Amino acid sequence: MNFLKTSILLTGVLAIQTAFTMPNPPNSKNAPCEQEPAKADTLPLAFTNPSLRDSGYVSLFNGKDFTGWWNTCISFHSEGGKGAFWQVSTADSAIYSTQDENSGSILMTRAKYENYQITFDMWATYGNDAGVFNRSDKQGISLQTVLDYLDGRSVGGFWTEQGWWTAGSMNQAQAWFYMDGPDRIKDVNSGQFKAKWTDIWDHQNWTQVSVKVYGKKPIMESYFRKKSTDPWVMGYRAVTNESNRPTTGYIGLQVHGNGFNWSEGNKPNWYRRIKVRKLLENGSVPSLLDTVVIALNKQPIGKSKILFDGQSVQINLVKAATVQILNNRGQILSTQNFTKGLHSFKPAVQGAQILLLRIQSEGQSITKPLTFLGK
Repeated sequence: MNFLKTSILLTGVLAIQTAFTMPNPPNSKNAPCEQEPAKADTLPLAFTNPSLRDSGYVSLFNGKDFTGWWNTCISFHSEGGKGAFWQVSTADSAIYSTQDENSGSILMTRAKYENYQITFDMWATYGNDAGVFNRSDKQGISLQTVLDYLDGRSVGGFWTEQGWWTAGSMNQAQAWFYMDGPDRIKDVNSGQFKAKWTDIWDHQNWTQVSVKVYGKKPIMESYFRKKSTDPWVMGYRAVTNESNRPTTGYIGLQVHGNGFNWSEGNKPNWYRRIKVRKLLENGSVPSLLDTVVIALNKQPIGKSKILFDGQSVQINLVKAATVQILNNRGQILSTQNFTKGLHSFKPAVQGAQILLLRIQSEGQSITKPLTFLGK
């Protein structure tokens, strides 16, 4: 009788759990293998001039199709010109990925990026080897952030993909942690388990992943959290000595190929809510001031050493803003309200003065010397 009750109870628990299982595999068309675009897509305007909304992020996936993406099947992860399965579930606004008869591939953006932070939700199957390919070329030669969710491998660490780094190129990196089961990860050196892993990684649901790549000598960081209200927790940070490699490239999502490092039965990994934002070369997020293009006689302010002695200032606003010119005593010399777009005006200046520019928009205000704008 107790056994019967237990069976009924377990059946009920399993029934409840199935409501939270992975989305069903879609019936949509698989992303075909493609040649590299003849010309990389132009970066979205909202990326080059980040908006104040959503912290400057730009969506990379529309939830409907692979607009803005292409599937490269010429890396060593693909076999015989065949790629992995990449399909869109419009019901879930998500991307389904798995091997196709032992073959993998890399789903890449059609635009190339330099310094950026990519953020997405991932629901991974234990046993699957995936990753984010950063600054990649068409063959997948890149800086990889590994998402190797399987025994003895790393989630969030960094890897040289197809010889991108030379020996001794790693200048500084945190100790690696290795998977020891879906919800267990341990330090490779000490053998100690990382106690907080399950606080930042959900092995039965979506996990938020964020990767930063920036600098001429690339610095890479990975972050994780279970939901948007949680703080981001850094997984790894790596600093390289490489300075002779391409500083721009595609961003790719990987399905490992060659018939190994994938779960039995070809169970999938899922991705959704993929977005990217621009970073400065030092890894910081551009401020409102950095989203505005200022020019003096069509020359970038950052390259100009002259002061504003009556010459016109050209300003390209990504949002409507109030623009004020102040002197070094804080006195307002002029105030003008501008709509979004390109504007030209002459500061009211008497002689050579150190001028300040104040930009106010949507409750934010930034004031800096004009001489230093754009640096």
